[in-house]
Amino acid sequence: MSRLLIAALAFTALAAHGQVYKQLDASGRPRYTDSEPSPAGGRVEMVSPGRPAGESRPGSDWEEKEREFRRRQVDRNATARIQDGQRQKRCAEARERLVRLRSLEGVRLYRTDPAGGRSYYSDDERDAMGAEARKAVDDNC
Repeated sequence: MSRLLIAALAFTALAAHGQVYKQLDASGRPRYTDSEPSPAGGRVEMVSPGRPAGESRPGSDWEEKEREFRRRQVDRNATARIQDGQRQKRCAEARERLVRLRSLEGVRLYRTDPAGGRSYYSDDERDAMGAEARKAVDDNC
């Protein structure tokens, strides 16, 4: 039992350094070493060691989660930039409309009906348009 434990510990220690060789001695017991043994001592095999503790395998779960997190972060930032650009555009349009309405103080505003006639806005309608424009500025700027 203790020989098995010693062999396992030796293999683990050697695996951390790179190449590991396994050689069966004359009695058939394995010997592990990090230097290539002479073929005269018995059959030699190169053992593929596992990765040392603390090193992860490519494509491990945490790496995949990290990539997914980064992708979501990039998507979220791109969406925020798009939304910010749209908000700035709405803000500029709302300010422009408010400035136009203020510049037309004292001028009678009208809309054209399908027949080509003019229908004038009442003072209440005009005040409502101004309030709507101010609210749009407040909401978007």
